[in-house]
Amino acid sequence: MRSFMTLLLPLAAAPYASDIVYPQSFHWNGTRGLTQTRSGEALGEGTMAISVQGSYHQVERPGALLNGADFHASTVGLGLGVSDWADVSGWTSFYNVPADLGVSTNVGWGASGGQLQLTAPWDTSYSFRLAIQGGLVTGTSAGAPEVPVRKNGQILADGWNYFETRTGYDFQVRLIQTFRWGSVSFPVRIHLNEGMNHSIQPGTEDLALLDAALELDPHPILSIGFEGHSRTRLDAMDLGERTWATGSLTFHLPAEVQLFAGVDVRAWGERKEAAVAVPGEPQPVAFRNTMDPWRAFYGLSVPFDLAASVKRDRADIRRNDSLERLALRGKVVDCEAQGVKLGQRIDSLRGAVREAQLAKDSLMYKSKLDSIAVDNCRHNAKNQVARMNDSLARRSSQDSLALADARRQIEEERLKRGDLEASFLKTGMMNLDAVYFELGKATITASSRPYLNLIGAILVKYPKLRFEVGGHTDNQGKPGTNLKLSQSRAQAVKKYLAGLHPELGSTVSAKGYGDTKPKATNKSAEGREMNRRVEIVVTNLEALKEYAKP
Repeated sequence: MRSFMTLLLPLAAAPYASDIVYPQSFHWNGTRGLTQTRSGEALGEGTMAISVQGSYHQVERPGALLNGADFHASTVGLGLGVSDWADVSGWTSFYNVPADLGVSTNVGWGASGGQLQLTAPWDTSYSFRLAIQGGLVTGTSAGAPEVPVRKNGQILADGWNYFETRTGYDFQVRLIQTFRWGSVSFPVRIHLNEGMNHSIQPGTEDLALLDAALELDPHPILSIGFEGHSRTRLDAMDLGERTWATGSLTFHLPAEVQLFAGVDVRAWGERKEAAVAVPGEPQPVAFRNTMDPWRAFYGLSVPFDLAASVKRDRADIRRNDSLERLALRGKVVDCEAQGVKLGQRIDSLRGAVREAQLAKDSLMYKSKLDSIAVDNCRHNAKNQVARMNDSLARRSSQDSLALADARRQIEEERLKRGDLEASFLKTGMMNLDAVYFELGKATITASSRPYLNLIGAILVKYPKLRFEVGGHTDNQGKPGTNLKLSQSRAQAVKKYLAGLHPELGSTVSAKGYGDTKPKATNKSAEGREMNRRVEIVVTNLEALKEYAKP
């Protein structure tokens, strides 16, 4: 069931808003988390956190050396985010017990420890955090204030202060998960920890460490924590052996100072055996509780951003770079618009030149006719037969000149259309082999636009024709994806042509065929390249015949 929830919760949390502000909460060792449950959230590069915690409980475990005594402990933790995904931290503890109990040291330096935490480096907007933490607990206590309870010669991990007053060395590793969701006004987090503790001290239990926490933030200045914990033997796991619950309140003050307080309450903690051996006692002592009934704790934590100026400089660089990119993009758009206008102006001038040439040819033709008429008048004095013969000869000459001039004009027009336009009028199809797109997209590259400008100038000359822009792909990839990509590319070409000449918006259509109409085999690279194409075809071929006439 736990594995199922571990998979389900990230999927459930992912859709929620990524802009929710989650208040900082710090673990007693200087990393992120609640009072005893670690968080998978990293401190962040350059963030240093200092945490100080004090605790009090009364020993109520018959057979324990300090049974009935008050026990005070304090812990100081320091954490540092060396990057956005790696944190290092360390802690040390101190203790105080009544001096009249006969212990060797009633006030002293407790255990210390250090950890390295690595967080999964994925997108920070994702609502799931995953981290692994490994560390060492060093037994720096000058003298254990409470003799560990032994069972069959094995040291038992009883009592709230087991790790705080160690005399041996323990290795710990934890897998940490944090799930974040909720609303902007009420963020919610769940933290899950699964860990293992191995001690090199002879006769000490290897432990499984399990923690879970629910963190509620009903107000920006307040966090409420509910935690559950279990510390049990690794070789014979019994979740009821040492289990307790924790409730805590964290107050978020100005300058990011945090005050917290809470209480630990024993949930389960009874041994199955009725009595265990205690050093110094002649007979086994009959006690069953492994944890004291309760423990109160309190403290504060303060984070410092040591890299604030560096982060501001990075943000300024990114902002300036973004502004420069926007300005450059605007210049490119302006240049492209100017290029379109210049192309339109060139087309207009070419039209004016063609009209002037036609007018010149017409004047030359009229001048020839006038010259022939003058010649006719000069020969009118001749006899009627000669005049009729001359008239017929002149008329034949005129017809020949007119026919030659007409053929010359037709030939000039054909040459002006060029090979591309002549082929298009002949076949009704045009392969746009100089139109290119960005890889896997329908975005037309800048190098293709002059060629499309030429195509648009050709199409607009034939208003009676109806055109279809057809997109085609090879058979690589899924058919549905290919069909969608070919439709998008055909639509992009139509949109560009209509932007140049709005009148083409009603005469040009677009359709994607995917890989359904290959022109060559898809088994070779050359064939697939031929199949990846955009074509323009005339859909009303009967109208094409009118323009194709010589």
